[in-house]
Amino acid sequence: MSTKHLCNAVVMAGGFGTRLKPLTVSVPKPMVPVGNRPLMEYVIELLAKHRFNKILVLLYFQPDAIIEHFGDGEKFGVHLEYVRPDADYGTAGSVRHAKSQLSDRGPRAPWF
Repeated sequence: MSTKHLCNAVVMAGGFGTRLKPLTVSVPKPMVPVGNRPLMEYVIELLAKHRFNKILVLLYFQPDAIIEHFGDGEKFGVHLEYVRPDADYGTAGSVRHAKSQLSDRGPRAPWF
C-alpha cells in the first residue's frame, strides 16, 4: 500500500506492544486509548502542528486498525502513506525497507 511520495516524517507503528499486554492483545499499540483517543492521534497532531505534512507510517502488527482509523490523514491535516512489509523486519529493518520513500534530507539534516 505504498506510493512514490517522499515523506518528511516517519511514525513507527508496527510493534507488537508486548510490554503493554493485556491492552495490546486485540488492539495495536498505536491504537491504545489515552484520554479516549488512540495514542497515535497525539503523535500525528503534533507532527502536523510542526508542519510535518507528509508522514510515512511503518506498519506490521494489526495494520488494518490503524489504516481504517487514520485513512489518508486528511482529517488530521496531513498526508499519510503506509508501508506494510511481508515480514517483521524489526526496528532498523523496517526503516531500511521503507528507505526509497524517505526524503533525501542531506548528510547533516537530522530525522525527528
